[in-house]
Amino acid sequence: RIGCPREGPEQLECLRGVEASKLIRPPPNITVASPIAVGSDFAFAVGPVVDGAAHGLVDTPLALIRAGRFHRVPLIVGACKDGGTLFELAVTDIVPGLAPPIVRGESDVDLALDWTFSPEQAATIKALYPKSEFNVSTSFHGPAAVDYRAMFSRMIRDVAFGCSNRAVAEAWDAHGVPVWLYTFSFPLGLLVQLLAPGYGDLHGADLFFVFRKFLWALGLPFSIGSAYEMSDVLACKWATFAHAGAPQAPEGLPGAPNCETVQQKYVSWPQFQRSAARLFYSLQMPPK
Repeated sequence: RIGCPREGPEQLECLRGVEASKLIRPPPNITVASPIAVGSDFAFAVGPVVDGAAHGLVDTPLALIRAGRFHRVPLIVGACKDGGTLFELAVTDIVPGLAPPIVRGESDVDLALDWTFSPEQAATIKALYPKSEFNVSTSFHGPAAVDYRAMFSRMIRDVAFGCSNRAVAEAWDAHGVPVWLYTFSFPLGLLVQLLAPGYGDLHGADLFFVFRKFLWALGLPFSIGSAYEMSDVLACKWATFAHAGAPQAPEGLPGAPNCETVQQKYVSWPQFQRSAARLFYSLQMPPK
């Protein structure tokens, strides 16, 4: 489509000379292949290519970590509790037969799973997300209904963030390198719920608290104080990690300045260990 050979030594040099707009704007009527069609258990159908070359991508990040081919530095990894809601919009736009922005019933969920996974994998995934966990009342005294939007966004969150984060943490810990896992679970205020209903604490919401931006809006109308407290926790945990290599400074080492009160006030963040309880930090107020 862009005039370069599909393979061979000339491909890279040709791609380097292609106008950038041709690479970021797909041609009309392009179709996206199912991950099954490209021989993957699960992968984005369009994305980086692992070519094994020294100047390319020698393998996937997780495979390299498991093989010990990574820098031994402490790591924090985590995601937002409702991190899949934002990507439901993209998935329903990609999967043939679905209509954005959300799935509208069980048949839509089945369609997305069947397009993305093998029949055996799809059946296993459905069994892990029973309908009973997503029942909501349709009225004050009305019958319960299944919230398939919540179910599907949970699946997206887990496959894109939750499960992969845990896999990275387990691989990191297997090499004896400290790692800490978190889930951002702070309920955003009524204003956000009205402007973005159903999205919850969506992907990236924790960054507002790390950098102390728009906290008054995120906490309106009843949680402004809690929003600033949550920001204090994140700022101090992240600053202490940068300062001392751990979310709370090891004994005998100084922590981040001006964080003593926050660190003493809230429960400590447990280090992730694959052989133990695989604990994570729930970033709510107060943290748990």
